[in-house]
Amino acid sequence: MRGDYKRDLNHNYLIFEEEGEVDTASYEVRMILMNSISGLLPCSIQKIDNRTLFYYEITSRQPLEAMYGEKKLGRDEIYPILKSLVDTIRVMQAYLLDPGHLVLEPEHIYMEAGGQRAYFSFIPVHRGDAREGMRDLMEYLLPKIDHQDPDAVRIGYGIYHCVTEDNFQLEQIEKELFASAGGQMEESSGEAEATGSTEEEDYEKEEILRQICREPQEEEFQENREGIRTAAVVTGGILTIGGGFLVWNYRYIPWSYLAAGFGGLLALAGIAGLIWYRRRKKELLSPGEETEGKPEILSDNPIPYPDAGPEAGKTGRQSREFSGEETSLLTGKEQAGNHCLRGKDNSGGTLIRLDEGVILVGKMAEAVDYCIPLSTVSRIHCKLEVTRGACLIQDLNSKNGTYVNGRLLESREKYPLQEHDEVRIADVTFYYE
Repeated sequence: MRGDYKRDLNHNYLIFEEEGEVDTASYEVRMILMNSISGLLPCSIQKIDNRTLFYYEITSRQPLEAMYGEKKLGRDEIYPILKSLVDTIRVMQAYLLDPGHLVLEPEHIYMEAGGQRAYFSFIPVHRGDAREGMRDLMEYLLPKIDHQDPDAVRIGYGIYHCVTEDNFQLEQIEKELFASAGGQMEESSGEAEATGSTEEEDYEKEEILRQICREPQEEEFQENREGIRTAAVVTGGILTIGGGFLVWNYRYIPWSYLAAGFGGLLALAGIAGLIWYRRRKKELLSPGEETEGKPEILSDNPIPYPDAGPEAGKTGRQSREFSGEETSLLTGKEQAGNHCLRGKDNSGGTLIRLDEGVILVGKMAEAVDYCIPLSTVSRIHCKLEVTRGACLIQDLNSKNGTYVNGRLLESREKYPLQEHDEVRIADVTFYYE
């Protein structure tokens, strides 16, 4: 399901459009408009011409797909997603809302900063099946599970089995989650350590993953059938020409030589086709790898911001303090070729060197790579992507916005920074170098 995005003053919205007239007096529409339902994104409706627009506020929340990216999911990441889904469905049942109207696509599930709670869009006109939606969600999550985390594996595969059964009940998922949260999880974990996982269980997990991952890969490979047909035509042409030449000269060449020559042509064509096929398939089906980068925050003395506390400049791994003056590199001078954001007056003169990779900026020290501990900065405010000499900046549904050269970035817009661009994160200003 396709959604659009819009920023309005200090708010960000996910928008779904429905063609035609929608009965806004219906029970479910009135319920989501008049009540703040736990687990559902706040909703409002606008009518334009013959269209109905459903607005869902996503300010300061991040889509599941973007929040974790290529990161492997452990128990601490997968449990809150599934627990939030079950709790939300339970609340919806109390309001007599149909779970089939939930949108469970990963790009439309939004996580609060820190990843402890997930929020969902409820569209009264959405025609879906809750069980199929949950199965699709689990098929998205399973390949991302960290198989070094036994609790994550147990939750993921346990719930996947639940949603694929014909007599699926929500209580089955609740039992799996309850076991993972309490003593039953510890007990079963102890048994697993004592006995070890069986070969049958390992094979079953691998088979599930193969079935989940196979379809999109094969679909991608099928898109290149035209190339295979072209190779087959060329091979057939070579065989036809070579065979015709041999047949034309059959009177002057012994039949044994003719048969050997034709067989040799056929073998060469087959080997060439097999080599091409294997190389092409390997290119299409091999997953890419991304390099994760972390910024280096360089400073000497505290503290650059008027209301900054001990969290100033803290990254996900450690805290470093800033100087109120122009900050010099610890190495004595800047390394040539590095990207950096150089702070203006209201930033305390800090210098952020941007190594290649993805860098999150915000005030929630444990969730970002570079911390700006100001009340005007959102917990996860914006993202910088540095690759091959280019730097893209993207606002992450922040409340006060991200500006480049005075222009407010739209939601999900990726803006390529140029030398000397002015970057304003809420009310903190930097220059890109």
